[in-house]
Amino acid sequence: MTMLLLRASLAAQGLKVQHLEANQDEQDAFLSVFHAYMHTFNITAAVKIIENHLGKAFLKLRAVQGPSMIPGAAPGQPQPPPAHGGPAAIEN
Repeated sequence: MTMLLLRASLAAQGLKVQHLEANQDEQDAFLSVFHAYMHTFNITAAVKIIENHLGKAFLKLRAVQGPSMIPGAAPGQPQPPPAHGGPAAIEN
């Protein structure tokens, strides 16, 4: 379930709301950090990152199983069908 929190409704409830767009330097800094984390999540096995002001970090990684490789086959190239009569083999 996605919940949309509108600034006006949060401010009406007494919360202090600052508009990120009001300060271009702060917005640029926040978005730079956000994009760095999003790229990290997209290209690594990281699912959680906690980092402090001293540069110490904790990363939680998901288990990743590599692709099965056939000896001599180049990575990213089509693999030949199995020769053992499995689902990819055609019998006459």
